[in-house]
Amino acid sequence: MIDDGFAFNHHPLQRGIRFRYNGWRYKTRYDITLYSGKRYGGCYPNANAWQTKDIDVRRVKDEDVQYIQFTSDKDLNEYERFDSEEARSNFILEGWHVNTIPIVKYIDGVMTFHPQMREVCKNVLY
Repeated sequence: MIDDGFAFNHHPLQRGIRFRYNGWRYKTRYDITLYSGKRYGGCYPNANAWQTKDIDVRRVKDEDVQYIQFTSDKDLNEYERFDSEEARSNFILEGWHVNTIPIVKYIDGVMTFHPQMREVCKNVLY
């Protein structure tokens, strides 16, 4: 895992894998784990927080989230699923994050990925 606060540390096709939350997330549903150990499924990121499906806890702040994992398609409704080629294509090509999705490389049978930094971040940092 690459823990870089200026780029995604996970790829939209990496399902079923838990990642340390570094502040970068796609606009899709995630299962989140808080530093307290509490877990919430099917959360949607918005601004600096997460909307949960839990009736008692509707909002969780970004700084309370330790791990994220894409919500499984079986736990989503038909409009939220990622189980078709069309849905995956639309997700990857939609929105501002298209140039920040990590590049996946296979070298000697090992999959690695390399984050891309948005131009606006490069301009601020360099």
